[in-house]
Order: sequence, then structure tokens, then C-alpha cells
Amino acid sequence: MPMCALRSTERANGLWLMAGIIFAASTDTVNSTLTQVAAPEITGNLAASVDEGAWVTMAYTMGRLFAFLAAGRFIERAGLYRTLVACMGANMGLCATVLLGPSLWGVVLCRALQGLAGGTVTVAAMAALILAIPRAQHAYAQAGWGVTTMLGPSLLAYLCGAAADAYGWRLAALWQVALALAAMACLWRTLGQREPAIVARSGNDALGGLLWGVVVVTSQFAAARGTRYNWTDVDWMLPLVGTAGTACVALVLWHGRLHVGPRLVDTTALRRPEFNFACITAVASSYG
Repeated sequence: MPMCALRSTERANGLWLMAGIIFAASTDTVNSTLTQVAAPEITGNLAASVDEGAWVTMAYTMGRLFAFLAAGRFIERAGLYRTLVACMGANMGLCATVLLGPSLWGVVLCRALQGLAGGTVTVAAMAALILAIPRAQHAYAQAGWGVTTMLGPSLLAYLCGAAADAYGWRLAALWQVALALAAMACLWRTLGQREPAIVARSGNDALGGLLWGVVVVTSQFAAARGTRYNWTDVDWMLPLVGTAGTACVALVLWHGRLHVGPRLVDTTALRRPEFNFACITAVASSYG
């Protein structure tokens, strides 16, 4: 099958799509916060070690990395909107599984699968917003997307922490199931829309995907370690951050030739300001 990208030829229902993506992003934030709160209880003690917490965090990060590289294949097989709904359904089931309080390794497995589902939603959602919302409404879409991705995680994390302290993490975790249901209900309305057309791609996807993977792995790992240690004291951490920075510079300089967001967005979309806006806010919110 030839490499391809998605390009919209039909106007889609942008309001339902935007609402579904906002709920989906909120589900991911709530789940991440509550997993960190519940980790000590899941491991059977009140002082989970740094290594145990790192396993939970890195499982999710690696799941997202694989999703970034494989999302295009999922969409080719199932379609853009079906992929969004299926990933949210899987995420809801995994959220409910974590509520059962399995072992530490059970939580690690759930977090890896949640990263796979959530990462696929992130990649597909960016393309879906660009393709679905009419250009005249892009300003409103960008404003809503920016406020949600920048302010939403901080507010939801605070509310979840307060609820977990007051009612226990299991009861507070019901929020994520409710948000996932709301996301599925909104995204379900998009299933009747015509799928974007497939157009030809060039052969630079592998290099673009490799650079994007380097950026994601190195920067996220450095950020995760930075919350637990003084990472400037680790000899190999500075080269790791330098590698991430070099890959970012390469993507910025060569974005006209490389197809970032593997197999999904073509160079015409990469040159559009709304795509750059979505990428910047999404990356910035991941460090919030």
C-alpha cells in the first residue's frame, strides 16, 4: 500500500468534534493525575519507590510514542472518525480496569495501553480539527483548543487531587469514566461524516518519524526525570537534552520536506499556522 496522507474534501461537524476532543484530552489528564495519586496504595504501601513511579510514567510515555508512529496505519485501516471512537472506548475500559486496583505491573500494562490509545487520539485529533473545521471558524477553534490544552490540565489536576483527598481516589476516578463517555458520545456524532480523501505521499516519512520519535522520547524522559531528581547532576542527561534540541531544530528547518505526524499530515498542512499552533499548545501542555 503506498504511503498516503489525509486531506479533507468535505465540511464536517466541527462543534461535536471539538467537544469530543476536549473531553478526550480531559480524560487523559484526569487518568494521569489519579494514577500517580493511587500508585502507593496499588503497590501495597504508603511510600512507592521512585523506580516504581518511573515504571508507571515511562510505560505511558512509550505507549504514546508507539501511537505517534502507528496512528497513520490505524487510520488507514479503520478511518479517521472510527479510530477516534474506538480509542476512546478502549481508554474508558482501561480507566475502569485501573479502578479495580490491580498489581503494580497491572497498572503499568494499563498505562502503556492508555498511552497507545491516548497518543492515537492526539495525532488523529490534530488532523481532524484541521480538516474538519471551516477556515472561517479557525480563530474560534484555536482559541478553544489553546485554552483547553494550556489551562485544562492544571485545573483538572487540582480538582482531582482535592477530590481524591476528600473522597478517596477510587470515587474520584469515576470522573474519568464519565469524561470518556462524554467524549465517545460527541465523537459518535462524527461517524456519519465522509472520510477525508487519500492523496499520495513522498518517501520522507521514515526520517520525519524518526526525528519526531527522538524528540518525544528524549524530551519526555528528561522531563520525567527532572520531577524526581536533579537531572543536571547526571552525566548523560545533558547529551540527551542536546539530542532532543537537535532533532527539534532539524524538524523546524526541514519541515517543508519532511512529513511530521507520520502518514497523516502532508506538507501543505504543516505550513498552515493552525497546525503549528496546535502542535505548540499540545507540546507545552504536556509539560504542565
